Amino acid sequence: MSRFPIEKTEGRELPVPEAWRPDLKRLADALVFQSELAGVCQQMVLDPIDTADLDFNRKSIAAYPDTIGALNARAWLSSVYVWQGGHWDLLVDLSTAEGETSDLVFHLKVRERSAVYYVAPGLVYVP
Repeated sequence: MSRFPIEKTEGRELPVPEAWRPDLKRLADALVFQSELAGVCQQMVLDPIDTADLDFNRKSIAAYPDTIGALNARAWLSSVYVWQGGHWDLLVDLSTAEGETSDLVFHLKVRERSAVYYVAPGLVYVP
C-alpha cells in the first residue's frame, strides 16, 4: 500500500500520491526540457495537450527568472492534489536547476476510469 493513498475527499489538499509521482516527474521533466511528451507516462494515460497550452507553458518556463530544471524530490513536500467530485486537481511545484522549489506550478487534472488514471496537463504559472 502506498504511503499516500489515493483519496476522494472533497476540499482537502493532500500530498500527491506516490503511485503517480514517477509519471508526473517524467511529464514535468519532458515539459521543462522540451522533450516529446508522448510515451513519458508508464502507469497513467496521458491526455493530449493543446498546442497553445504547450507553447504557453514553455514560454512561462523560459520567462521565469531562475532556470527551471528536473523535478527534485523536494517538490513533493509542497505539491498537492484535491478531489473535485469528478477528478483530482494537482499543483506540482517545479524545481530550479539548483534543485530548489520554484514559484512555478504545473497544474494537472487526473481522472479515473475503469481503474485507469488519465492525466490531463494544464498550464504552468505562478499562482
